[in-house]
Formats: sequence, structure tokens, C-alpha cells
Amino acid sequence: MYQVDIDTVPVLEDCLPVLDPGCHAEAKRMKAGIKKYFGKYIHPEVKIRIKPNPHDFGAYYSIELSCPELNDEACDSINLIENSLPETWAQLEGKTYHE
Repeated sequence: MYQVDIDTVPVLEDCLPVLDPGCHAEAKRMKAGIKKYFGKYIHPEVKIRIKPNPHDFGAYYSIELSCPELNDEACDSINLIENSLPETWAQLEGKTYHE
């Protein structure tokens, strides 16, 4: 299994503090944004899920992108997403990816 974890907010946006009740909603927003933004560029075998990460102070979330390791096209799709993520909510939610 090939997998990559990414943050639950675009890189130039502030995230909610860990344990804030809105953290899961923030992760859902990011997951939906990725699906909308990348659309047809997401390989059918790529799974996108909200991943809880247990810690001694409670769980925090990340977005996990995963696929079978032997599927080069699916792995390339994950790498494209990781390397081409928009930097703001406005970019992520306002446009779609184009090569």
C-alpha cells in the first residue's frame, strides 16, 4: 500500500487548534475540496479518507491518500495531488486543476 498524509487545511491557511470541535469539519472540507479540485485526475484506485491520529493529548486529523503500491498510475495521481495542492481555501474551492 502506498500512502501519503497531508494536512487538513491549505498551507497558507490557519488551522484550528487540536481538540477544537470544528477540526473534523475542517478535515471534511479539505477532503471535499481535493475531490472537487482534482476531479478526473484522481485515479479510481486512490482512496481519500480522514485519518484520526491518536496522541497523548487527544486525536488530531490528517487526510490520507492511498492506493495499491503496484499501480504506478494511481501512485502518480497521489503524487500529483500532494505536489499540486492549492495554497488557500479560495484557490482550492474556487477552481479545478488543469495540467
